[in-house]
Amino acid sequence: MGQSLSLPDTQVLYDIHSLLRDIDPARWRDDVESAMRSRLARIQDAMSQLAASTMDERLAAARSRFDDMARVLRESAPRRRMPDSASLRAEWLAFRARVAPAYEALAIALRAQEIDVPSLRPTNYSRTLFHVTSATLSIVLLEMVLPLHSLPWVTGGFALGCWTLEVTRRRSAWWNDKLMEFPLFKRIAHPRERHQVNSSTWYATALFILALSQAPTIAVVALAVLGLADPAAALVGRRWGRTRIAQNRSLQGSLAFFLTGTIASWAALLAFHPVAGLGGSLAIAAGAALAGATAELLSQNLDDNFTVPLSAAVGTWLMGLSLGFNFLY
Repeated sequence: MGQSLSLPDTQVLYDIHSLLRDIDPARWRDDVESAMRSRLARIQDAMSQLAASTMDERLAAARSRFDDMARVLRESAPRRRMPDSASLRAEWLAFRARVAPAYEALAIALRAQEIDVPSLRPTNYSRTLFHVTSATLSIVLLEMVLPLHSLPWVTGGFALGCWTLEVTRRRSAWWNDKLMEFPLFKRIAHPRERHQVNSSTWYATALFILALSQAPTIAVVALAVLGLADPAAALVGRRWGRTRIAQNRSLQGSLAFFLTGTIASWAALLAFHPVAGLGGSLAIAAGAALAGATAELLSQNLDDNFTVPLSAAVGTWLMGLSLGFNFLY
C-alpha cells in the first residue's frame, strides 16, 4: 500500500492528474479553457517551488523525473491565440499527449518509493474499437473456427509471444521505444503502458487460463463482459462519472459496466449456449457482469484486462451451479 505525501506535494501531483484527466475528448468543453489555463499556471508555480525546495528523501529519488515534468509543463503550454475553438481544443489535446508520458514516468518512479500516485486512463476511441473487435474475434474463433482441444495451444502461443515482447522491451530501451511507436501500439496504448506490462499481455494471459478450463460457455460469457462492458464503463465514467466510489472509478461507470455486461453476455449465451433458457441465461449473465464489475472496481495492482474476464468466468460458473448447470463438465 502506498504512503501519502504531505501537502503541498500530494496536491500538485493530484492536480496534474486531475488536469490531464479533464483534458479529454469525452469531457472537453470550450467554456472551460480559461479555467484550464489558470489551473496550469498554478501547477507550474507549484512544480517550480517543489523543484527549488529540499525534497523528502523518497521524492528526491525521483528528482530527475520531477525536473522532466516541470520542463514539459513549461515547454508544452498551449498557445493563447488560436483561430477558432477547434484549433484551441486540438492544442490542449496535443498538450495532454506531450505531458502524459512524463507524468506516467514520474508516477512509476514514485510508486517504486511506495508513494501512491494515480495512473491516467484517457479516452481513446481507437483502443475502444480494438477492445471490442478483439473480444468479438476471440468469440468467433472459439465458437466457429478453432476446435476445443486446440485452444490451450493457440492461446498459450499468443500469451508466450506477448510475454516475450514484454521481457525484451524491458531489457532494451531502444526496443521499447520502437514497439511503442509502432502505428497500432501508438494508437491504442495508454501512456502508462510504456513503463508497465501492457493490457494486451494481461488479456492474452487471461485467454490462456480460460482455454485451460475447456469450458466454452464460461469463456464466451467472460469475453462478452470484457469486450463490451469494460469500454462502456470507461466511456460513461469519463463523460458522466461524478460519484467516485473506489480506485477513482465512478458509480455511473460501474452501472454502465453491469448493464452492458449483462446484455452482452445474455446475448452471447442465447446465441451460442442457450441451455438455461431466457430467464436462466439472464441470471447467469447478470452474475457474470456483477463479478466483472466488482473486479473492475477493485482492481489496483493487477490489470483489469486480467481480473475482469477471470472474475466474470467465476461468476458464470457459480451462477450456473446455483441453477443446476455445471459448465466445467
